[in-house]
Amino acid sequence: MFDARIRRTLAPALDTAGRGLADRGVRPGVLTGVGWLLGVGACISAGFALWPLALGLWLSNRLFDGLDGPVARARGATDVGGFLDVVADFTIYAGFVVGVAVAVPSARIACLVLLFAYYGLFPIRRGWASTR
Repeated sequence: MFDARIRRTLAPALDTAGRGLADRGVRPGVLTGVGWLLGVGACISAGFALWPLALGLWLSNRLFDGLDGPVARARGATDVGGFLDVVADFTIYAGFVVGVAVAVPSARIACLVLLFAYYGLFPIRRGWASTR
């Protein structure tokens, strides 16, 4: 619910920026890759409890992730690009939780439960694990 409200608010600005980047020849895969690298930096920073750096890199990752879709739509989205975007997102989501678990040992059980809820329960709830 919160995410949907934020998306609606940011979508016009991201779409405008994405069209501008696409017009300048920026490829969505480049944005996905740079965003993923920023996310990896956020995960590592979290693992070392460098919280301000982790937050800055995480927010940068989210910005690049928010831009790659509009650029892809402007340039012509592909199934491969969409797949790579999802893989990048899910590796960073999990990596950040693992980084927190490394930095805050007392939070490891909570991190484990969060990962299970996100990767175990959420796909089942959404019907992704069905055998249709």
